[in-house]
Amino acid sequence: MITVYEKTTHCSMCDAVKRDFNAKGVEYELRPIDGDVLTLARIKGWLSAPIVVSDVHPDLSFSGYNQNTVNEFIEAHKVG
Repeated sequence: MITVYEKTTHCSMCDAVKRDFNAKGVEYELRPIDGDVLTLARIKGWLSAPIVVSDVHPDLSFSGYNQNTVNEFIEAHKVG
């Protein structure tokens, strides 16, 4: 499962990740950033939203928006 944790206020990087995932047919669950996710972000040194977590490829989980990172994530999660 892929989970995209996003800010509850407008977030252009959150919108960009969702746009790219939607364009490539990546299925994900959308949730607001909460205390548990903030703890994970601090441990990982992540400083920006969204926080994207994958159960299938946890090593590719990331925060923020970087086109290369998003493309690598999408490629790893292609079905078929």
